[in-house]
Amino acid sequence: MFYLLDPRVWIFAALLAGLAASHTIAYQKGKAVVRAEWNKDIAERAAQALEAERQNRAKEQQLVAARQRAETKYVEQKRRAADTARGAKSELERLRNELAARRGQAGAGSAAAGGNHGRAGLEAELLGRCAETLVGVAADADRLGAQVVGLQGYVKQVCLAK
Repeated sequence: MFYLLDPRVWIFAALLAGLAASHTIAYQKGKAVVRAEWNKDIAERAAQALEAERQNRAKEQQLVAARQRAETKYVEQKRRAADTARGAKSELERLRNELAARRGQAGAGSAAAGGNHGRAGLEAELLGRCAETLVGVAADADRLGAQVVGLQGYVKQVCLAK
């Protein structure tokens, strides 16, 4: 019991209590500082995520607009190719009518053209078939050309724009 009366024990106890109190206060303040930094970091990351999402939405809208422009151009080119094909078919029909009219004139003309009639008819038929094949090939070429140009436009405006 004598040691309780010793002032060194009381000084040590007071020092120990002071250290405990100061460390507790420092711990609480440090905890608050770390929590504030944590919350600040979370807020910054959320703001960055929102900004990235906004940019992605803007890019997506640009790509959709580019895709629509490419589709519109493709439809226009396809329409022009179809118009060209219709014109070629019309011209083919005119050629057929002209050849048929010439065959009719040659057949009704005279007997003097009798030897040439078979040859002229064959040439006219051959010319008609060649013209028909040529119109078919031209229509396919126009259709495929429009498709290739449309795909190239899509790639340039949409795929490469990413």
